[in-house]
Amino acid sequence: MSTPVSIVMPAFGDPELVARSLVALQLELNARGAIDEVVVVDDGGTGDLARELAPRFSRVRFVAQTKNGGFARALSAGVASARHELVFALNSDVLVRVGTLAPLVEALDDAHVFAAVPRVLLGADERRVESWVRFTHDEGRLRLEQPCLTSRARPPRRDCDVAFPVGGACLMRKREFAELGGFDPLFEPFYFEDADLGLRAWRAGKRTRLVVAAAVEHRHRATIGRVASERLVRAALERNTYLLQWKHSTAAELVAHVAALEREAVEAWLDEDRERLEWLALALAAAERALAAPRPVESLDALVRRVATDD
Repeated sequence: MSTPVSIVMPAFGDPELVARSLVALQLELNARGAIDEVVVVDDGGTGDLARELAPRFSRVRFVAQTKNGGFARALSAGVASARHELVFALNSDVLVRVGTLAPLVEALDDAHVFAAVPRVLLGADERRVESWVRFTHDEGRLRLEQPCLTSRARPPRRDCDVAFPVGGACLMRKREFAELGGFDPLFEPFYFEDADLGLRAWRAGKRTRLVVAAAVEHRHRATIGRVASERLVRAALERNTYLLQWKHSTAAELVAHVAALEREAVEAWLDEDRERLEWLALALAAAERALAAPRPVESLDALVRRVATDD
């Protein structure tokens, strides 16, 4: 007998986008024998999305937030209300292909796997796998790498470990999500809350697995792009990269990192690169909260290397 899954979809407006995702999802659920549940978290703060779509999707349970709290809070609310232990987080701009859930569920038969992610394809391009993610740590800076998007790297042909479960499409256990503390509000309004969760899981002895037999299609930033400018999106990415590094660095690594920050600030000032200075200022405004986290025993450098080689 198949293991039931709770599919949790945070949604902010755009009912047609949500409906498109739900229609694709329904094909997968029908193939699985309708054992799963679907929870859509209406994050608009008005309940309008739920009122519009509920008559069209009678098997979907809608949870309306009283105010817009962003992706992390909406997903957390959905996970808390999920009826099944296995929870599949799904963005409203992602289309699930038939046959996706079963191999992800199978991957979680391994108790050492915290989360399983499908191949998240940018559009429907088999070569552009967003969920193949890793970090590098050199010259005092932490950087995210998505080899299929930034180079001509061939997508993985077999299952492999990745740095973290991309929040737009991942399967995890409800209990472990709660035990790890869920998403850290430090990273609000968006981006890298999933990276932080994945690194915390790795530190706890749990891995994230990319499952090549599972695939979904992603309309990149279709939701955030409607409500935030490209400049704001970039600022959030850069700010949260700093915060992620500060949270996960040892005390010794932080000392070395300060020198790198000084070089960056001077170079930005000399180049009259105001944006880079603004990103750093935004991060520094939240630095106290990032540094309040307990200093890890394993260095960030060692963690990054372990994630990259532990397959």
